[in-house]
Amino acid sequence: MKKKFKHIMSLIILLSAAVVTPAFQVMAESEGFSDSQQLEQDEKIATPSNDTNDLTEADNAAMTTMTSSSVDAKNEQSQVNSDNEKNISESDIKEDSAVSTVDKVPSSVNASAARAVNGQLTVQVLDGNSNQPIQGAYFTLTSSTSGEVTLLVTDSSGKVTIQLPSGGYFIKQVGTTNQRLNYAFTSVGNSITLQPGETKTLELYERLIAGEYAFGDSPDTIHIPVNSTFDFSTKALGIEAFKLNFSGNIEKSISDSQIYPYYTNVDPSKPGSYVAIFMARQASYSVNTTHVVNVIVDPEQIGEVNVRYLDSQGQEIHEMQTLTGTIGEPYDASTEDYKLRFDGYTLDESQLPENSKGVFNETAQTVTYIYTKNPVPAADVTVEYVDTEGKEIHPSQKISGNVGESYDASTEQYQLKIEGYTLDESQLPENSKGVFKETAQTVTYIYTKNPVPAADVTVEYVDTEGNEIHPSQTISGNVGESYDASTEKYQLAIEDYTLDESQLPENSKGVFSETAQTVTYVYTKNPISAADIVVEYVDLEGKEIHAANKISGNVGDPYDASTEQYQVKIDGYTLDESQLPGNSKGIFRETAQTVTYIYTKNPVPAADVTVEYVDTAGKEIHPSQKISGNIGDSYDASTENYQLTIDGYTLDESQLPENTTGVFSETVQTVTYVYTKNPVPAADITVRYVDTEGNEIHDSQTISGNIGDLYDASTDQYKLSIDGYTLDESQLPENLKGVFSETAQTITYIYTKNPVSAADIRVEYIDTEGNEIHASQTISGNVGDPYDASTKNYQLMIEGYTLDESQLPENSKGVFSETAQTVTYIYARNPIPAADVTVEYVDTEGKEIHSSQTISGNIGDPYDASTEKYQLKIDGYTIDQSQLPKNSKGVFSETAQTVTYIYTKNPIPAADVTVEYVDTEGNEIHASQILSGNVGEPYDASTEKYQISINGYVLDQSRLPQNAKGTFGKQGATVTYVYTKGQAATVDSSDNKEKAPVQTVVSKKSASAQRLPQTDEQGTLFPIIVGLCFIATASWLYFRKRK
Repeated sequence: MKKKFKHIMSLIILLSAAVVTPAFQVMAESEGFSDSQQLEQDEKIATPSNDTNDLTEADNAAMTTMTSSSVDAKNEQSQVNSDNEKNISESDIKEDSAVSTVDKVPSSVNASAARAVNGQLTVQVLDGNSNQPIQGAYFTLTSSTSGEVTLLVTDSSGKVTIQLPSGGYFIKQVGTTNQRLNYAFTSVGNSITLQPGETKTLELYERLIAGEYAFGDSPDTIHIPVNSTFDFSTKALGIEAFKLNFSGNIEKSISDSQIYPYYTNVDPSKPGSYVAIFMARQASYSVNTTHVVNVIVDPEQIGEVNVRYLDSQGQEIHEMQTLTGTIGEPYDASTEDYKLRFDGYTLDESQLPENSKGVFNETAQTVTYIYTKNPVPAADVTVEYVDTEGKEIHPSQKISGNVGESYDASTEQYQLKIEGYTLDESQLPENSKGVFKETAQTVTYIYTKNPVPAADVTVEYVDTEGNEIHPSQTISGNVGESYDASTEKYQLAIEDYTLDESQLPENSKGVFSETAQTVTYVYTKNPISAADIVVEYVDLEGKEIHAANKISGNVGDPYDASTEQYQVKIDGYTLDESQLPGNSKGIFRETAQTVTYIYTKNPVPAADVTVEYVDTAGKEIHPSQKISGNIGDSYDASTENYQLTIDGYTLDESQLPENTTGVFSETVQTVTYVYTKNPVPAADITVRYVDTEGNEIHDSQTISGNIGDLYDASTDQYKLSIDGYTLDESQLPENLKGVFSETAQTITYIYTKNPVSAADIRVEYIDTEGNEIHASQTISGNVGDPYDASTKNYQLMIEGYTLDESQLPENSKGVFSETAQTVTYIYARNPIPAADVTVEYVDTEGKEIHSSQTISGNIGDPYDASTEKYQLKIDGYTIDQSQLPKNSKGVFSETAQTVTYIYTKNPIPAADVTVEYVDTEGNEIHASQILSGNVGEPYDASTEKYQISINGYVLDQSRLPQNAKGTFGKQGATVTYVYTKGQAATVDSSDNKEKAPVQTVVSKKSASAQRLPQTDEQGTLFPIIVGLCFIATASWLYFRKRK
């Protein structure tokens, strides 16, 4: 009978174990596509939805598509994975044996190779108990044909969808972001063949684990030099991992065999960034914990070593030398080439640099040789400390050294802080720093007795209306000292104003005190008649052609003589627009000003000027020419157009006509050129045109003549104007004029390149908000020329505004360049005081809870009461963000405004209410729960959430706590439910039941007891209860049969 009972009990235990084991399902659904619906697969990675926020950096690194550089690398990695997987426990091997395996070779996702898409794979992970989706489950999907590996992560619906070519795939489950307490996924491979329209269903199991892995002191990033060897092993890279139990304590380190290299794409032959991924796994612990090491392959670099030569004071006594070489190669700076000798110095052998020999590396290195100056003892420098009367207030100090060495008595060691005295900075000794000499020197620090600072006296300057017309001044001093604000320094002469002697302040002289004082000088505005502006009208020769006009006004007022009233039309004349006066607009001054308009006389046709060409006998040798123009215009018959070269003749320079240049008139005029017959030809004279570097910039000219004749190359015919160049008058050739000879002669004109016109300087006039308040002006010039926009022509007085002297442009003076420049003058609008803005602070019932604040300003100025200065933090209150005033920002106006901030009273956190569960002996049988709230709020611990069912116990209804309902207070409360030992209660495992967050308090009484099921594990209790029922029933049958 006992043997039969044992068989029954064994069967019950096996059934219970089978029922208790939870399972996860993976449903792989393959959906077919027609040829027209085929999609290009550019990426094969599915990422989790945005609500998965607890991914670690290692998780993120692992989510990237893994790439192998070559087929050989794939085969090597496959072998590494195979070797490491031999270390998996036998339970894992048995669990995996039912499923075929495929080589797990990481490789890149080659999008261009996956164009032929004819299927869609959807993987959903469901909880085997509740049938609820699991978000954040990790899978790798490996193609059995291409070896491509893709990391899949389920979304909030527990699904991930990817388009794939048909064929064989290996699905490997590697973890989840949302693992339940003490549970983890198994590492099980699944081989599938994907056909259009086919659906695959796989079951993966999760199991209870003893703990988890944590990577310890493992590197996140390493650097290796290019063309080095990369050892992809745990020992080489210092990878370390531990087993942790669920209390977070380290059980022990794990062996290298349980940490295996999972994947790398490192190519040591190419500089760049790579990864090396390690994985830790064991059947009894959480699986596939990964650690990503970023591997940086550094390019080959050149190292630098600088050799410096310093004296003992750190001063350089010889220029630095530099050695360069490939990183890793040795250098030697200890040779005579670098270990130098200097007159007057001795190398300090005690401070020879340790790095005089070494190896070049990435960081520039410095080898420093220190030399000591051959010393000559100097007389001491004495540092004295006296008050303003010359009395010693502290013992003197001495500084010793050698002649020529520097001393510094300005340091804290010598510039002492003496109690009750302050160093007089205005009388600091000029010899606080210097050089030791053969004669003794004294450095004297003078200290003043510390006074008691008084409140400042402010001197204000206002007009008769109380407006400030000049920045105030501050007089500082000590309590009891006299001040005098009646001197010229404070009783200012202000332009355009007169001090009102009838309102002189009585406190212009007085004594400083602890209370601030204000001395106010009142000024009256006084007009000043300006000198008249005279508007003149003259012709090109400066002769007056119209009576002048006058414009009158006061000093500082603007005038405008550019209007039609002053820019008059005069019969017979036309205003010369090219010579308009620059001062047609301006400001009245005490000095008379003249605006001059220049007019040109309207032209009248004149009689022609005839140019004749005759020989010495008066016979015409060339047709005459005529020059036409207007009366009064100039004519010039001395140019090449009229002073002709005639074959066989030479112009008689001794008989040149006196009227070759003149003025057209009503009478006909004749210019006669006399020529002589040519004698013996001489060698030509060549006139060349070059720049300052000797380059030819114009075709040369030739002057021919007869031997003994005079030549002149200084005329406009030879002294040319060349576009883009200017003749250098300082280098005119000495042989410009001379005599023809048998020898060829050269005359060279040197030209300089003309300056390049620069971009204009624009002078703007804006207010403090950037609005233009006056038409801008333009200053033109050439690149490199200076400009000055700080003169009164540009620094204007604008009505209603005052130039802001604190924001004068730094570029008001400068140099023209090719880039346009802007000089901006900022003016402040003359202010008009506005009504105040009052900021009030009230509670929700409108009662004032804090004194109001006032904001003052001028009409049109913006105000901002939304800053921390006005949006106050008030103890015991919180500002109501839903009722923030709309006028917290605005503009000052003539009408008073009020900004009201409403605050709500802050709740006071109450002491917690603890709900305990004990048996009749007072032993804790379930973890207590905590209710939190604010003082005065009600709590209810009589609900099902707190009046819970506990396996093996029954709530004692006769001993229900009277304080199950109550009000939170400042004193903590305990609600105690008493249970009696009895029949097990049925627990509702429905997932539809609301799961409120519970703060678990662990009792010392239950510290050694077995861990109870958590809130989210109650779904697994039902099979256990069924098993216990089987045991109870079998026991009852057994004992009944014995009876």
